[in-house]
Amino acid sequence: MVVKRQFTNAPSMPPVNGVIFKKPFKPNYVGTVSFGVSASTMLFFIAAVVHEKEKETLWQRLRKRTDGPKWSTIRDLITDDKLFQADLWQEQKKMWLEKKQALLDDLRDKLEKFNSIPIEVRRVFLTVAQTYLSLSDAEKTMTGLIGVNLLVFCAWRIPALKPVMNRYFTHNPGSGQYLTLITSCFSHRDLLHLTMNMVALWSFGPLIHDVLGREQFVAAYLSVGINANVISHVVSLALRQSRPLNSSLGASGAIYGLISATAYTNPNSSVFVPFLPTVPININYAVPTLLSLDVAGILMRWRMFDHFAHLGGATLGLAYMQFGPNYVWPWMLNAVRKIKRNGKGNGGEDDNSGVLMKIPERLRSKFLKKKVAVPEE
Repeated sequence: MVVKRQFTNAPSMPPVNGVIFKKPFKPNYVGTVSFGVSASTMLFFIAAVVHEKEKETLWQRLRKRTDGPKWSTIRDLITDDKLFQADLWQEQKKMWLEKKQALLDDLRDKLEKFNSIPIEVRRVFLTVAQTYLSLSDAEKTMTGLIGVNLLVFCAWRIPALKPVMNRYFTHNPGSGQYLTLITSCFSHRDLLHLTMNMVALWSFGPLIHDVLGREQFVAAYLSVGINANVISHVVSLALRQSRPLNSSLGASGAIYGLISATAYTNPNSSVFVPFLPTVPININYAVPTLLSLDVAGILMRWRMFDHFAHLGGATLGLAYMQFGPNYVWPWMLNAVRKIKRNGKGNGGEDDNSGVLMKIPERLRSKFLKKKVAVPEE
């Protein structure tokens, strides 16, 4: 949920963090929307760069392991899908195991240098590290996101930081700030608020992560959260004459995006609600029920939650699963590859590298039983 804080409205200009301004208030819609679009574009660009870098490393290792045949020879292997897939994922697994062992060895060496730390404490550090490194890719991503939310929550518990948190980790449409469209997505002041959102993230996040992959998932999750805030911002300003402007915080815009995305990709899945933990509810019934409550909240002017952010997040999550994986993400990957080729002037690289870079996405689609342009047996 996104929690809202209400302030007393002023005739001339909405109050910001309790301060009433007398000068005429001119809402900035274009700047807010532009920031949301720009932030999302940057997130997807960075995600595509990281994705391509990791795939390049994987292809280089696979090429080296096959004694350096020409790319055309490797491409011929693709006609045997099962063999190629096994080689690809085996090499990826081997690469991760090597990285995991290197990280543990490095941590062990560093801990041994601190003789003042009791050996029991050092063992705890190693155990925690081993546990984390043994998690699946999706679980690691969720752990990282939850960790950021926990850090912000702990910051709220420090009295000296309250002014900073109120200014930079809550978003008020009348404040003129853009950065808080991002930071408020990680901000929770109440333990119940944090717990509900993080449980939902851990429950629904891995399902979408396995469909999109780590880089695309992180970019989509953050973009949905930011632009859910943008939608709430714009609508709140448009209705400012009839509704007071409120400060909001929380990850619920992104969480609602995950829930609607899960309903799209897994329509037969079931969810459990906090008040009926033993009664499974089909997600196709749960999602409309949640959204109906938000519509009711808007019509009845409930002010505890940011219902516009909830509805915006759910809409964006559904829209991304419909168009993102097939249009937005491939377009961004192609843009990154084009920039790389132009930057290097093709510097002697094989012309087929761009085609080969697309294979992991195509294979992932096949694993998910989607229609792909690869030979079928």
